[in-house]
Amino acid sequence: MNGHGPLLSVRLSAGYPGRPAVLRDACFDVEPGEILGLVGESGSGKSTLALAILRLLSYRGGSVSGEIQFQGHDLVRLREKEMRSVRGRQIG
Repeated sequence: MNGHGPLLSVRLSAGYPGRPAVLRDACFDVEPGEILGLVGESGSGKSTLALAILRLLSYRGGSVSGEIQFQGHDLVRLREKEMRSVRGRQIG
């Protein structure tokens, strides 16, 4: 990371086949040193958002479209092996 711009930049939609979109155009940035809390009613998409960012939503049958930039890398486009090295060590 070059120290410029957000640590995490999310622009995504996510959902499950045959159901209305759970997340539509979710957009936010997290700057270095900043803390983000997710608050919402049951079923509002908090867990879906977290799973989408970690690229774990597909294990529950979901899909993600858009961009998830973390330290200058688009997590949506990383190979699974590269993503495994990011999960837990750098983001969780």
